[in-house]
Amino acid sequence: MALINCPDCGKELAESAKNCPHCGSMKHLQKGKLLACGCMIVLALLVWAFSAFMEYRWRQGN
Repeated sequence: MALINCPDCGKELAESAKNCPHCGSMKHLQKGKLLACGCMIVLALLVWAFSAFMEYRWRQGN
C-alpha cells in the first residue's frame, strides 16, 4: 500500500483511499480519472489517424 500526500491538507493517505481521512478531499481521484480520459482520447486519435493514413495509401495504390 503506497502512501501519497493529500493535495489539499498535505497529510499522508493511502493511494487506494476514496477520500482524505483528514480533510475529506477527493482531488487525488479526480486527477487520475482526468489522466485516464486524456490517454483514451489520445489513443483514439492515433487509431483514427493510422486508419486514415492506411486508407489514403490503399487509395493511392488503386
